[in-house]
Amino acid sequence: MNTTLTRILAFGSLAVILTLIIFLYGPLGNRDFFFIASWITFILLLAALALILFQILKSGEKSNLIILFFVLLIMGFALAFFNWFIGGIVALVSILLLLLSPKIHGTKEIFMVYGGFFLLAILPPLEALYSISPSILDYILISVALGVIVTGLYLAAKRIELPLMLGFIFLSLAFLTVAPLHEALGIHNNGTYGIYDSSIIILASATFFLFLFSLLHYDVRYMKLQEKIRKGYGYIEKGDYKKAEGLFRILYKKSRNREVLNGLSIALMRGGKLDEAEKILKLLVKRYPEETYLLNLGNLYCRKGSYGLAIEIYKKILKKNSKSYNALNNLARCYMDLREYEKAKILLERAMKINSKNKVAEMNYRLLLKKMRAEF
Repeated sequence: MNTTLTRILAFGSLAVILTLIIFLYGPLGNRDFFFIASWITFILLLAALALILFQILKSGEKSNLIILFFVLLIMGFALAFFNWFIGGIVALVSILLLLLSPKIHGTKEIFMVYGGFFLLAILPPLEALYSISPSILDYILISVALGVIVTGLYLAAKRIELPLMLGFIFLSLAFLTVAPLHEALGIHNNGTYGIYDSSIIILASATFFLFLFSLLHYDVRYMKLQEKIRKGYGYIEKGDYKKAEGLFRILYKKSRNREVLNGLSIALMRGGKLDEAEKILKLLVKRYPEETYLLNLGNLYCRKGSYGLAIEIYKKILKKNSKSYNALNNLARCYMDLREYEKAKILLERAMKINSKNKVAEMNYRLLLKKMRAEF
């Protein structure tokens, strides 16, 4: 497990445990204790949330939703100084935008859990704002929120992935800030740790620990999976595509990990099973539109003779990264096969300037010159 994830779990666990201690100690405590402990908890939670945001930004491409998330979150904090209710609503919407971003998978499940927590978070301020006395309706709404959250968690448990786990850990920590924030700013009207605060604390803590243990278990399984993936790629390097395909198929049944999908697609492609490889690569590119997987899909289309599709993909890569050595080289090979030698020559010269140590483009350039001399 990398350092950032370890720190996320450390800060998050401390904050959740401290919140639970305050909650259990509540009836015996005094106001000063709650005030100080709530602010310490809030700071620990913010540190954990900041690290999760860093991890999400680090692990993927830029997203307009994430930019909008930061804008709305800052606006929410600013508005809270003038009207804490409106500021809180804006902050809650910003969290939803982050969870809907391409960085986190499992949108349906996360949206359900978010909806349940949102209901619990928004009712105490509404009761305070309109001086509504708690009634039997509180217990009905808490039961509905509990049902929605549990359903979302149950559905999520069927397809655990690292981004999904981070999403739920972020969600649980984000809503766990509600209770200490109510205490620190005194924006509740149902006593120290009222019924909604208590519900959020219990459910958010359970969600956090559920995905904390899932993450620890995932890390152990991931280490074992990586060993088998390396073994599969080793078979590919040796040219034993049947063994590689067999191993990756076994791994595919257990995990839809992107490296497993990629390894299986390469083994199938090299073994001549192009149609099946294409289906897997399309699925991979749809989930993770990254350069490596796009390159492999482009290479597949080249093997199938679908040069138009291959060229379209390589150009898409170069639009995002004009210095992609592999995209330049592979696009040049397409043009060579289509006898568009001048286009290929320009691309290979660009590739050689970008990376003079890699000799693939240089070899293709020599081959291109031979073809051009033979033509004329």
